[in-house]
Amino acid sequence: MKSKKKIVEEYLKDHSITPVGYLSKDLTENNWKALRFPAYAINNLAYLKYLPEKIKEIATIEIKNNQTKSRYYNLLTEFFGAWFISDTLGLHVNQIEYSPTFKIISPHSLANKSCDIMVKERKSNIYFEVKDMSSQTLSAYPDDVFPDIKHFTIPTPKQKKDGFKIR
Repeated sequence: MKSKKKIVEEYLKDHSITPVGYLSKDLTENNWKALRFPAYAINNLAYLKYLPEKIKEIATIEIKNNQTKSRYYNLLTEFFGAWFISDTLGLHVNQIEYSPTFKIISPHSLANKSCDIMVKERKSNIYFEVKDMSSQTLSAYPDDVFPDIKHFTIPTPKQKKDGFKIR
């Protein structure tokens, strides 16, 4: 059985994609925790129309700042969502969003907001939105005394008239 690293490396080579930044680092460090969900998509969801573009997108995110780190983790979380829906829930992932080229718009969405994943189950479409903890990544900053320790601002409840809202 091929390792997660080998699966991703072979796919990148077959599609002439040169990894940089975060994915390159995860491949070098053999970070199976980061590589397992893209590897799952490559092995089990290869039929998805925009999978090569999604893999290229995650492979070419450079290490620059909190925004690029957040984008990388967001894409890893989308691959996790596709794995969870397919492997754990046993549903057939029909489409995965590749923004801005291909958006998945649920007919139940307010303001035509797009979703990340669509599943066809019997005669119905099921729409999934995948969320990560990007607010933590985006607000991260190093400790003044111990630079290896990172701090971040956590989302806190904000009271409004009809209850609480997370900001």
